[in-house]
Amino acid sequence: MSLSAPPQSRPRQRGVVLILTLFVILITFALVTQLTIGTSVAAQTTRNGASRIQMRASGLAAAEQFLDLLRDDMGGEGGLDGMGTGDMSEGPGAGGGGFDSLGPAADEGEEGFGEEAEDSSSSDSFEDQWARPMRIQMGEVVITAWAQDECSKFNLLWLLAQDDEEREQAIERCTRIIDRLRDDFDDDLSQSEAMRITEQIISWLNAESRDLDYPQPLRHSDSEEEIHSLILFPEELLLLEDVSEELYYDQLVEVAGETWIAYGLESVFTVWTNMAFEPSTNAGDEEAATPPTGDTNLGDPAEQEFEANQPLEDPIDENAILPQGGLAGAAEGVSEIGTRININTAPRAVVESLLDTYELSSSVTEALLEFRNEVDEEALLEQESGEVDNDMLELEAALYGDDEQEPHKYFKSLETLEEVDEYAGLDQEVKDKLSELIGVQSDVFSVLLDIRVPPEGWQPEERYQEPRGPVLRLRGIFWRRSGGDGTVLVPIIPWHEVPHSRWRQPDFQNRLGIFYAPEF
Repeated sequence: MSLSAPPQSRPRQRGVVLILTLFVILITFALVTQLTIGTSVAAQTTRNGASRIQMRASGLAAAEQFLDLLRDDMGGEGGLDGMGTGDMSEGPGAGGGGFDSLGPAADEGEEGFGEEAEDSSSSDSFEDQWARPMRIQMGEVVITAWAQDECSKFNLLWLLAQDDEEREQAIERCTRIIDRLRDDFDDDLSQSEAMRITEQIISWLNAESRDLDYPQPLRHSDSEEEIHSLILFPEELLLLEDVSEELYYDQLVEVAGETWIAYGLESVFTVWTNMAFEPSTNAGDEEAATPPTGDTNLGDPAEQEFEANQPLEDPIDENAILPQGGLAGAAEGVSEIGTRININTAPRAVVESLLDTYELSSSVTEALLEFRNEVDEEALLEQESGEVDNDMLELEAALYGDDEQEPHKYFKSLETLEEVDEYAGLDQEVKDKLSELIGVQSDVFSVLLDIRVPPEGWQPEERYQEPRGPVLRLRGIFWRRSGGDGTVLVPIIPWHEVPHSRWRQPDFQNRLGIFYAPEF
């Protein structure tokens, strides 16, 4: 006799089987969906990674062309025209390194130093090719490269000057720059807010103020008694209490229906313009003062003692820090520019803050800015007469997308400042103060790469508009040196990613004309 379920329970069993089957189907569907999504995400991630590698490789390849342009544009190889002489041992506008002399290092007897030549190749300005964005396309990747002059900015190391008076002047100058950074915008800072941020920067530079939350970076060059904690990157300012991303980075702001650039701290502050090679200065250190002579265990001891007691022909050269590898030859040639601010490229806030208004009035700084925005009639006549290669102008228009080809004036030397009537009327004492702070040359540059894959046929409809799509922004810091083997670019900071786009802010944003999309 066989056993079987009662007739009334059979539908219930079939229902349970159907439910279980449905659960299995749903679980299987979920697993397949998960595998499909996971595979799709993995494939997309792989494509994005490959695209990113391609964009980086294309950008760095294009950067070599721009770096060649920057290298070939080196001016003033015969000397630092317009730099002035002055005392080489003290003051932030003199000397060659350390905190008591944060300016250009040079010997007073060096040929060409302090000459006021009118050779335009001995100065750097926005009229140079490196100052114009270069557009290069490699397949579907479009690279825009341009350089920002680090010598146009205020070096925060000035705040560490050993001389009390110079340090106080630097603190006041830093405060004025922050105060005037966004005078034309709603987020303008008050003088008290600017002073508070300056105090926070000084505290950040003080090693004793560091704690476990913000430890002091370890460096081989620092001793246990080191009282300063130098800034490695200006981005460290973002760690300060009152410095937000909106204040640090440049911002696009709508003003009266137009798009203006509100400068951020990154556009007015630097830490990279105090480059110098120095001999050892450890007084009384016999080991540092005497170059190595080989293995002291070899040879006759009497002969070694005789050789060790012989005077050195040139102890400074023997003790110098000799650059090797990529720095070979960089110590030769013209002297370093140091922390002098290039008056041709300095932002408005920096120009207005060089001295207090009772010494350098707003009318004088306005006139200086007006001068470098005037059309250079002589250069324009040369351009129209055909003395300038028209094919080159067409090439520049194609590379830079720059519809405006009118050349503008710039200060070829500090003597050129006398062409500005308002400056010529200043007291000589004020002029001397300015000459310790400013120059007309640059040697440290941020090279910025904007690497994109824009939609096909895309053209901007308004100024500063950026296309949608993949983007990679890179920056490298380079020191341009005229060495024994010609001009070299010494990498200070290697290529690294930056999160925001950069633009060159016009001196007079309210005078910008109608925007026309560049044609390439």
